[in-house]
Amino acid sequence: MRTTVVGRDDEIARVRTLAHRAATGYGSTILIEGEPGIGKSALLAVAAAEARRLGARVLRGRGVPVEEPPPFGVVRSWLDAELPADGDFALIELILGRLESWCAVGPLVVLVDDLQWADTSSLLLLGRLGRAVGQLPVLLVAAYQPTQQNARLDVLVRSLRGQGAVPMRLDPLTEDDLAELVRLLLGVPPGPGLRELLAQAGGNALYTTEVLGALARTGRLQVADGVATLRRGAASGTVQAALLDLVQRRLEPLSADTRDLLRAAAVLGPGFDLTELAAVLDRPVISLWQPVSEAVTTGLLVDAGDQLVFRHELVRQVLAGGLPATAADALRLRAGRALASAGARVERVARHLTAVTGLAPDLVDWLARAAEALVVRAPELAMPLLERTLAQRSAEAPAVLRLQYARALLWAGRPVEARRAAQAALRVPGTPPVALHWLLAQAYLQSGRAGSARTVAERVLASARCGDEEAARFRALLALCLLLSGRADAADASAGTALAGADGYVSAYALTVRAGVQLVRQRPQAALHLADRALTALGSDPVQPDRPFPPHLVRGFCLLELDRFAEAEAAFTEGRRRLGRTFRTWHHMALARLRYLQGRWNDALAEIRAGLDVTDCPGLAGGLRSQAALIAVHRGEVDAGSPHTPDPHPYWGWLRLAARALRCERDGDPERALLALLDAAGRGLPGSCLAADLARLAASTGQRSRARGLADGYDRVAAEHPGPHVRATALLCRGVAEADAALLLAAAQEFGEAGRPLYEGYAYEEAAALLAATGSRVRARSALDSAVRCYDRLGAAWDLDRAQARLREAGVRHRHIRQRPKTGWESLTQTERRILGLVAAGRSNPDIAAELYLSRRTVRNHVSHILAKLGLSSRVELAVSAYENGAVG
Repeated sequence: MRTTVVGRDDEIARVRTLAHRAATGYGSTILIEGEPGIGKSALLAVAAAEARRLGARVLRGRGVPVEEPPPFGVVRSWLDAELPADGDFALIELILGRLESWCAVGPLVVLVDDLQWADTSSLLLLGRLGRAVGQLPVLLVAAYQPTQQNARLDVLVRSLRGQGAVPMRLDPLTEDDLAELVRLLLGVPPGPGLRELLAQAGGNALYTTEVLGALARTGRLQVADGVATLRRGAASGTVQAALLDLVQRRLEPLSADTRDLLRAAAVLGPGFDLTELAAVLDRPVISLWQPVSEAVTTGLLVDAGDQLVFRHELVRQVLAGGLPATAADALRLRAGRALASAGARVERVARHLTAVTGLAPDLVDWLARAAEALVVRAPELAMPLLERTLAQRSAEAPAVLRLQYARALLWAGRPVEARRAAQAALRVPGTPPVALHWLLAQAYLQSGRAGSARTVAERVLASARCGDEEAARFRALLALCLLLSGRADAADASAGTALAGADGYVSAYALTVRAGVQLVRQRPQAALHLADRALTALGSDPVQPDRPFPPHLVRGFCLLELDRFAEAEAAFTEGRRRLGRTFRTWHHMALARLRYLQGRWNDALAEIRAGLDVTDCPGLAGGLRSQAALIAVHRGEVDAGSPHTPDPHPYWGWLRLAARALRCERDGDPERALLALLDAAGRGLPGSCLAADLARLAASTGQRSRARGLADGYDRVAAEHPGPHVRATALLCRGVAEADAALLLAAAQEFGEAGRPLYEGYAYEEAAALLAATGSRVRARSALDSAVRCYDRLGAAWDLDRAQARLREAGVRHRHIRQRPKTGWESLTQTERRILGLVAAGRSNPDIAAELYLSRRTVRNHVSHILAKLGLSSRVELAVSAYENGAVG
């Protein structure tokens, strides 16, 4: 009986309209909600047919109803090859890149059914895709069943609706709709008896269709007087009975072998591998070909390439539900045991064992042996299996299971729960205490509690319960915690001790910490040498979740300090990819700083927003907000909030001080701003960024002598520090202290070569003020023009106004340089114009990101800004408008 859609005219029209808009470059998202069989899949079929008519590429995905679905299970069919096991973040970026590349060729329609069963990784991916559809020729249509408890789905749905997704709730079909469905299927409308029976289907199109099919095939329908009615006695029973009858009757003509095969397969899940089923049934694969062929021929199974799947989930549920729970458990246990004996991949075995109520002793022993590999390959499967086994066999469970449960939680990115599991395991005699203390310390570290992690490491080392190799690991960990807490000297000592008995991994760990120490001591060249040694010691080994450390991050900061910005960005990007969740906020902070110094402030803000979404270290949220506040002050945005954090990070607390000082200056109190920065300088040589503001404030308040100590300090540092910005800072401070315009102009040139346009503008501004005071107005005007160009390029409206007002008092006005407007074509920055040209040329976001060395998220953010500035709503409009306005060749 063919599938027919009735009662959904409005929804069908909406789907077709949005598919057409996607084909013309206006992407959107549709969220279809409804109970099983209500017509969600039929609407997805309409979308697929319309997409094919429009020449769009169609991608299909579907959630799988298992307790722990495999990562990225919904989207694996979209890719040609196996997804590399490289962490959720990297895979999401890889898949989004593939989708955006396809969008550069033509429109894309993405159809996802049974979203309520989707795995976490797929939900994260779809959330990211939903935020990007406004810029891409994509129609994303996702269908899901309403659920009582599915927090992950609720988060995704709220997020997509917040991005403008179109909601479609499919209510039950009306009685008239059902009558029309019967008329289309049977050629005549239903009579009274049939209407009453179909009313039990609750307006569900699938149930209605299946019941009609069952009644028709069993001869229980008759047509009389132009209507379909039931034969005598056929109205007994319920819809569920009719469905059960349908399945049973479909099974009756089949051989007993095929029926047994289908019942076993139904327990294994919606899809199954033939080799796996053979192991469960303890039969050769060749002996299954005949029953499988029969099931496929009758339409109960469908060959999906690498798997056999049931034609409809309802059929599988009826088959599986017909087995007693004990029989279903026995089948799953048999599957797990057979696959374990056959040496199958541990995740395949675990997928069956997670569904049973308890494991026999032999399977508990298997789990003890396989747990380590299972945690690495599939932590989402390992967690429920280990948790249930520990709960059911608490007394006799092998100690290694408690250890691996804590480790699974850590690998799954749940450090708070990992800490609790490790603490609970430590209270049980027989558990490996040193290994558990390691996991406990890592859980503290990854949840931003470096002090607690340090305490754990110190206790283990004081207990003398670990061997030399383990002691070296804990000393390296202690060194990292000390460094993160701002205790560089103690960190260096602990790292040096760790190196004495270190293997490749611990050696790399300790060398990374020593590199960080040298960086804090303003010896970036020595630090870079140590960071490179750390990466060599690490080799090709991945940085794993239960032993994370940040070699690429430290190396990137070394390169940043040396003004080697392109290399620094590459190091930060690689570190973020390799480390996954761990230290992710640090990488966002690093990239925000890099882009701030380069003057790429929109990019910096994109990194700040991303970092605030995944904050994993106390103080970093405050640092990120303070960096955003600095940008806001420089841009003259009066609504910039006061950055506040009760516990500033030891390395980033100065950002809060800088933001507050600049706000004081902006609000007309430069003396107070200077005093705040002088207080910081009194505690040691401030960073070059603070020093630049301090020198500028000393000059503007007439306290030039205040800059002399800074000049002396930076002269000493510059003698050993090869970074151009350090020499520039020394020249700036000396030029202010000695009122020497030549030194200030030299500082401006050095800052320009270092790629730091804000401080280049500072130096030109101070030079202009000095030249104006000595009567060199022509040269003063030239320097002021250079300062204004720097500020204008940055969009630093406050700095630009300050410099103009300051020089105007001295009788110097700059040659008119029109400020960039906030909207329209003239408002676009240089980076935005480059991206605009590439978009107009049909380049995808991944291509643009690769060419401009940006992240795709940053490119997407730029495209959003461009669209907003130009008052456009799609990439297609952007391309057309660009050519019409001559913005591209």
